[in-house]
Parts: sequence; structure tokens; C-alpha cells
Amino acid sequence: FQHLNSFFLAAFDFLALAEILNNSLLGNFFQTHHYGSRVTGNYLSHHFSPSILILSPFLFLSETRLGYAYGLLFFIIASYILITILLLKKNIRGNLFYFSLIFLSCNLYLHRLFFSYHFELLAVFFFLLFFVGKEFQKTYLEILSILLLLLLKEDMAIYLFFLGIYFLIQKDWKYGLSIVAVSLLYFFFVPKFFQSFIDKSAHVNWLKDWEKWGRSYTEIFVNLITNPVKVSYLFFSKWKILRDFVLSFNPVLLQPSLILVSLPIFLLHFISDRIWYNTLYNYYSYSVISFFVIGFILSLEKIKISNYEKYSFSILLFCISI
Repeated sequence: FQHLNSFFLAAFDFLALAEILNNSLLGNFFQTHHYGSRVTGNYLSHHFSPSILILSPFLFLSETRLGYAYGLLFFIIASYILITILLLKKNIRGNLFYFSLIFLSCNLYLHRLFFSYHFELLAVFFFLLFFVGKEFQKTYLEILSILLLLLLKEDMAIYLFFLGIYFLIQKDWKYGLSIVAVSLLYFFFVPKFFQSFIDKSAHVNWLKDWEKWGRSYTEIFVNLITNPVKVSYLFFSKWKILRDFVLSFNPVLLQPSLILVSLPIFLLHFISDRIWYNTLYNYYSYSVISFFVIGFILSLEKIKISNYEKYSFSILLFCISI
């Protein structure tokens, strides 16, 4: 028990999540001895993450808990395959294609997320899958990816809400209104409904991380919009984190509208009292990084079809050097 409590972040979570997946394969869905009651604890009351079951088959690949790592590695590789598909679909080829992959492979925040051994890295794969479905007009892929994203973690609905806002800015009303509506309904009703039926010993009131702003969503929202000076100070006090994140993708290659809709997510991080979430530490970049990956790909397409096409490779090479 002392040894269990000595693990830090990734090591502790790796052991716990591998055990949860193993228990699920044995029919004890989401049972955990690491969160809540050591007898009846259920991970879904800690984080509502049914989508992690997609990793459970990989446990058959190892007699130890390494199967969980194999599953994560599989989806890292699969994410790059989807990136490749999107680049080719956008007619990004030749040196520009290869250097685009190098650019993303060298990205600091993407690297940290992919090697955090945390299931949140699945968010990148699901986001990319959605855009692949959209590009190839495969509605079933769009629906599946949105469902998997929502079921990945209870807060994913917040980030999907801002994805919907992005589509509204682009005047893509079909996608915008659909994603906004589904995200709001899911966030306020679905996890709470299912968590009412399971053991609550592992439950955490995550709103406590924002309790200096209020005790309910409404109170927090009202206090934020009525204290613009305080909010601005907190936002700009973290400007180095925002700067490093944006520069890691290089603003030259990002769509302004995607940066714009990601700013409220950064603010959500910065006003939190949870230090890891507050600084986008390690895997906590999962909330915004997909916006930047997609923005990078869409920006390459824009350069490709613009008057600057002949300079596109030089622009990308310059961005890699930055």
C-alpha cells in the first residue's frame, strides 16, 4: 500500500488504468482498487470514460500490464496514419508532405502527450477520425468519432462545444449547431445520469478546482464575465505557456479562427487551481492540441492553393527551424 502511494502521476495512473482494463475484460467493468473503495470502487465515478475500453483488447498481447502501453502506441501510430491521409487528401505531397510529418513529430506538446502513457492521447486520434470522416463524407465516421470523444472523458464535451463554435464561425451551420447542441446536452445530463447508478466512492467534485470563482457552473460563469480585469490578469500571467504552445505549432501555419476558439479553453486551464491542469503539464494539453494539429493541416492547404504555393516548402522549413 505504501508502494502504491509512492508512484507519481503517470506511473500511478498507468498501473491503475491497466488494472481497470484487465478487470473489465474479466467482466468487472471499470472496477478499481486505486480510486475510491478498494472493494467496490468504479472508475466511471472518478472520470466518465467508457471509451477507454477500446484499449482493453491490447492487454491480450502481454502477460504483464504492458498491453495497455501497446494499445496507446497503436493509436499514436494510427494518429499519424490519419494525419497522412488528411495531408494527401489536401494534396500536400513531395517534400512538403514529408517535412509536415517531421514538423508534427518534433512538436514538443504532441510528443509529451503521446508519451505520457495516458488515455487522453486518444482524443487526437478521435478528432482526426472526425475530420477524415468529414473530408470523405463518411457520416458514420463523424458520428462514431464524436461519440467516442464524448465518452472519453466528461470534460471533452466542453472542447467539442468550441469545435462547434469554430464551425459556426466558418458558417458551417449543419456541423456547428449539431455539435454545440449535442455537447451541451451530453455535458449537463449524460455522465451525471449514469454515475447515479454506480459506486460513488471514487467520485471527485472537479468544480473544486475552480471554487474561488463559485460553487456552480452558473456562479463561475457570472463571476468570470463580471471580473474582466482579474480574469485578464490571470490570463496574461500565463502568457509564457500560451506563447510556447502557439510557437510550437508556429502561428504562421495556424488558422486564426481555430486559435480564437481555443482561447477560452486556455482560459479554463489558467483560472483553475489544479497545478497540472493550470500549466498544461504533460498530458493535460489534450484539451487543445487537436485544434492546433487540425489547424496546421488546414493552413497547409490554404498555402498550397494561394499565391504563395511556390514558397510553401520554404515557409514550412522556416517554421521547423523556429
